[in-house]
Amino acid sequence: YDFKTLAEILGVLYEYATAAGLDHEIVLAGTWKKFLGIKGRNRAEQKRNAQDYIVNNYQIKPTQDECDAICIGLWATHKRASAF
Repeated sequence: YDFKTLAEILGVLYEYATAAGLDHEIVLAGTWKKFLGIKGRNRAEQKRNAQDYIVNNYQIKPTQDECDAICIGLWATHKRASAF
C-alpha cells in the first residue's frame, strides 16, 4: 500500500474508535523504538533490529512487520500497566 492509502485507513479506524467510545491512541514509531532501545541509521536497519530484539527476547522469528506489531504491543502493555 502507498502512504496515502494507509493514512486513509488509519483515519477511518481512528474515527470509528472515537465514535464507538473505544480507548485508543496513535503511537509514533519513534516512541516504541525508544522505549525498547531499537536503533539504526535507517528504516531498514531499525526493522532488522526490531526483529533481532524479538528473536533474542522471545526465541521466535516472525516477519519484520509482525515484529513491529509485537513491539508496539509491548510498548502499549507497559504504558497501560504503568497507568495503574
